[in-house]
Amino acid sequence: MTSLNDQLRQYRRQIAEQRNIAPFMVFNNKTLDDLILKQPQTIEELETVNGFAAKKIETYGREILKIIIAYRQNFPEQAAGESSKLAALKQNEQEEKEAQDGFNPDNIFRGALFSFNTFSKDEGKLTLRYDTAKEYDDINALYRLNDITASGTTYAKCLSLMNYQTAHLMHNGNYDNRIKTGLLDLIEYAWDGDPKESLNCLCLAHILRSFMFSQNITARVISMFPFSPYDIDNHVVTEAWLEEQQKWVMFDPTYNTCVSDENGILLSVAELRDALSRREKIFFATQSAYNHKPFTPKKSEEVATYYAKNCFFFKINELQTRTGAAAGQTALITPDGFDYEKYMLVKNRHTRRELHKPLSFMFEK
Repeated sequence: MTSLNDQLRQYRRQIAEQRNIAPFMVFNNKTLDDLILKQPQTIEELETVNGFAAKKIETYGREILKIIIAYRQNFPEQAAGESSKLAALKQNEQEEKEAQDGFNPDNIFRGALFSFNTFSKDEGKLTLRYDTAKEYDDINALYRLNDITASGTTYAKCLSLMNYQTAHLMHNGNYDNRIKTGLLDLIEYAWDGDPKESLNCLCLAHILRSFMFSQNITARVISMFPFSPYDIDNHVVTEAWLEEQQKWVMFDPTYNTCVSDENGILLSVAELRDALSRREKIFFATQSAYNHKPFTPKKSEEVATYYAKNCFFFKINELQTRTGAAAGQTALITPDGFDYEKYMLVKNRHTRRELHKPLSFMFEK
């Protein structure tokens, strides 16, 4: 006795040879499995099978139903057994996938964001203060930034500045902060330099902020931190205030990217955290690249997971200065229930000059 699986495969192979096409073009293995699971008896039932649209039903439907109906009439027990065996196999595969997903770092990081998603602490008034654009005349002149942002919206100007910067500056997470003499010297050190002379995300974010300020665009640097105190890594990005949209938008010079939701809405860091916590798909800008290598689908997934890891809490310096030095107090945005003091004790760092603020603080200009 030939199984239903074998009969359907044989039919698929014969049609493929007659039409000189690949067997999967007749119907693929996923469709084959669904045919065995459901064993349709009518055109209406065949319409519920995965991969059988109207055209495919018109082309192959009657012959496939003929095979299935005959098999069920002649071998009813075997037909039921094949369907049950395949259903059990699919159930086991689904359970294994769910078990594996439980160990998926992306799910773990996003789950932590979802579990800690309220921010109510507010320890007092704190208003971010920014340098004036006049302090950036040298940077503007030396790197001819007016030519980069000749026209366009605030978003277009910010995107042009980020593209320009990442074309000349690369990322190196192991940069040792050897340049202590200011932003101009830092840019000169790494501009079009050897990869070994590249900069970490903190330096890149401060440089992009200075480029934006040179064009009278309000911008700030945001440090993003993970949940685990044993994780020595964190990430730093730039946010720009888009006048046309009256909102903050994240620009990440490490990856030459911005992030949007499924509706194409550009996201701020706070909005990114919210989207990640709800397991929403995020979309990267088309020019996204790491050290001049364009994103692949795999790289996009890796960066989304990296953001999920580092979006647990945030810090913003009260004074957004040209040097990037920590000055004044720091706005500390941590979720309710998170023991920041204990976190810093593990890190062996002090917590002075940090003022707890709610997440709403990140939406203010």
